[in-house]
Amino acid sequence: MFFVATRATLNISSTAFDKSRIVIARNGVLTIRNADRKPYVLTIGATPLTVRAKSSASLRLPQKGTFSIVCAKWPSLVATVVVK
Repeated sequence: MFFVATRATLNISSTAFDKSRIVIARNGVLTIRNADRKPYVLTIGATPLTVRAKSSASLRLPQKGTFSIVCAKWPSLVATVVVK
């Protein structure tokens, strides 16, 4: 049996994510930690999430599926979250 975490963390440093793909359980919580001195406005699927400079933000993921995490200002800042 495959274990799927109910919590996951994605880190931002130097305008880059530390992972390109995260797998999390349905209704799990994704936390994004920002080590940079600038804020990021991300879109996870259709949900916006602002991560302030030197801070973190979390989002519960209630729907199964595969979702892109993108930043409109920094197109190279992309990742994928798979909700099982």
